[in-house]
Amino acid sequence: MKPDTPSLEALIAAAAQGDHACFAEVYEQTHLHLFGVAVRILGQGQAAEDVLQEAYVSIWKSAGGYRSEVGGQTIQPMTWLIAIVRNKALDALRARTRRRESEL
Repeated sequence: MKPDTPSLEALIAAAAQGDHACFAEVYEQTHLHLFGVAVRILGQGQAAEDVLQEAYVSIWKSAGGYRSEVGGQTIQPMTWLIAIVRNKALDALRARTRRRESEL
């Protein structure tokens, strides 16, 4: 991150207000790490890319729902983002398993 770049928390807050440039910066700062999360769950390939795309759509839509503190517990922005990607990846994994079972 460049010295003059706002924090990830500030970028998410600005994205929640519809700031596309800040959302693009969220993507730039996080996409490699979040893609790694998806790959670890789903394996390399198109499924991980698809999940990451779905996750960023969800992040854009729910950015206003990010809270840095919930019930006295601090929630780091990256933790929130990872949870979104993880949940999307697990949903995709479950769907893949259901498709395999129905093919049998």
